[in-house]
Amino acid sequence: GNFGEGEAMRYFEHALALRNTLEFLRHNKELMPTPPPLNPLSHQGPGIDLLRCESVNSLDAATRRRILNKNYSLLVSMAPLSQEIVPVSSVIPQHIGPAIAEVNSVWFKFWLYDKLGCGPASILFTKGTRLRRVPRIFMVHRVEVG
Repeated sequence: GNFGEGEAMRYFEHALALRNTLEFLRHNKELMPTPPPLNPLSHQGPGIDLLRCESVNSLDAATRRRILNKNYSLLVSMAPLSQEIVPVSSVIPQHIGPAIAEVNSVWFKFWLYDKLGCGPASILFTKGTRLRRVPRIFMVHRVEVG
């Protein structure tokens, strides 16, 4: 069925993808690093937890380090971070994913497009700039209406 549209649908699809990924990782016996315990229901695959950065960062630094080092071998950021969320930065356990919110900003994308020499046509205008016509760079993307 149709559960929403636009931004809401995008978040719903991401939530489904995350759920499916977690289920795969939790229940894939081929990924199990150690032999199964005596009780087969107690552990069906490698352990995996979903943590909120805010919850982990509410702990003092020593406690946070101790808990992460004791209980986790890898941290993976599954969602873009915003400016309001301080990332959980860690060397041990290793952290994979955007360590800073700026990686998800439009400015980083502009920088990346410039360095790679590809990406959508982009122009940066200062606040208050008025355009009298569409810049030439965008003319190839012109759409006829009507």
